[in-house]
Amino acid sequence: MPLAGLRVIELADWVAGPFASSLLGDFGAEVIKIDRPGHVDYSRGLAGGSATDPGRTPSFAVSGRNKKSVTLDIRTEAGRLLFLRLIETSDVLIEAFRPGTLERWGLGWDILKASNNALTLLRISGFGQDGPWRERPGVDRVGQAFSGVTYLTGYPDSPPVRCGLSFVDYATGLWGAFGVVLALYERQRSGYGEGQVIDHALYESVLPMLGDIPLNYRRSGRVAERTGNEIAGTAPGGLYLTSDEKYVQVSVSGTIAFARLATAMDRPDLVSVRETALSDGSDDGMAPVVQAVADWIRGLTAADVESRLGTSGVTVSRVQSIADLMDHPQVVARGNFEELVDPSFGSLSACAVTPRLSRTPGRIRSPGPAPGADNEEIYQGMLAMSEQEMAILRDENVI
Repeated sequence: MPLAGLRVIELADWVAGPFASSLLGDFGAEVIKIDRPGHVDYSRGLAGGSATDPGRTPSFAVSGRNKKSVTLDIRTEAGRLLFLRLIETSDVLIEAFRPGTLERWGLGWDILKASNNALTLLRISGFGQDGPWRERPGVDRVGQAFSGVTYLTGYPDSPPVRCGLSFVDYATGLWGAFGVVLALYERQRSGYGEGQVIDHALYESVLPMLGDIPLNYRRSGRVAERTGNEIAGTAPGGLYLTSDEKYVQVSVSGTIAFARLATAMDRPDLVSVRETALSDGSDDGMAPVVQAVADWIRGLTAADVESRLGTSGVTVSRVQSIADLMDHPQVVARGNFEELVDPSFGSLSACAVTPRLSRTPGRIRSPGPAPGADNEEIYQGMLAMSEQEMAILRDENVI
């Protein structure tokens, strides 16, 4: 696999950091998750597992896939020294504490770099490692609000709402993994073999997705507002109710595309009506077109709408629930979900590895481990510690 031979240390809770390491693990990296003894972090699930399998949940079995786990309390001196031994043999460290936390534990970049000059350090935080808000905590909802996404989501006459997914967390993991791969490529290409720091804030994951909104604001002072399901320049482009009480999304962004829709509706006369409304910039003029489309769709089932418009070259999809999505023939044909077999929880549905590479694809190799499941392999095998050394650390609750 593309990242075979790469060793990643995951020192992160919540979603963003663990997702970044999951992406690397899916493509062959050896990911070692650091679990604090006696503590179950959020990424493992708030339930904390069962009495027979503590620290594991079905959710973590999937999200923690392709990882190993060692228990280690890096807040202790013995734990700190052991952690630095792990760093010596690793390529990447992913951390997601508030800025200054690692430094307070004696594990700042200068210390880490002294242990391993080739180390790549991904630092994920709410607002970044510098600036007046650097020490403030951040979570997905705050990232959505701060970045402007919440302000833009919803209808013009209603309060803003958050996106239904923790997409800032997951986008941060994606940007983080991308940054790691860039740093590793530069380390190899430059020939210096030196690592570097990637400093990424939650809210920064959204900024490249704002498109021309910042440009328009600086040029004209225009503040983008909530538009509901409508998008400027795409008309009709909303959600429409079908006869079987389903919603479908239709998106028409040009004359040719609308002509296809009008032909499917057997209403070619609507093309000129729409063009006149667009040239006049009249919402009132567009209303009859939108109403005609809504009335036509209301008389058909969602399946009929998808069939007629899809075969006519019109972009359309029903608004799918997870039940619709997972059983859709297209999703099934592309294998977008696969079954992961876990010894405690049985067969679990997991999103397949993304993106798909033709020659060296990633794959799911193992379910998420219990805390400390790989202590012997890592500490005794990799670091050549004796059983006596490990027994002392266990007695001190370091591991």
